[in-house]
Amino acid sequence: DGWEELCTWDGCMGCSECAIPVVPELHCRPFCARKTDGWEELCTWDGCMGCSECAIPVVPELHCRPFCARKTDGWEELC
Repeated sequence: DGWEELCTWDGCMGCSECAIPVVPELHCRPFCARKTDGWEELCTWDGCMGCSECAIPVVPELHCRPFCARKTDGWEELC
């Protein structure tokens, strides 16, 4: 994967190769309402940040994980 793709990943957004951090699109996945975790926790999850219970979206802390630079497999293969 190129840096354009990697810079959209939470673990790579903070890398110096990523000029401007990308804020993830906010979602409210169906599983959020079924989880027993509190909304304080759920609102930090990418799939739940867009739920109405999350008054203020939480922007993830920017990281540059070691795997970012060596990542070559697409998500289709990894998942």
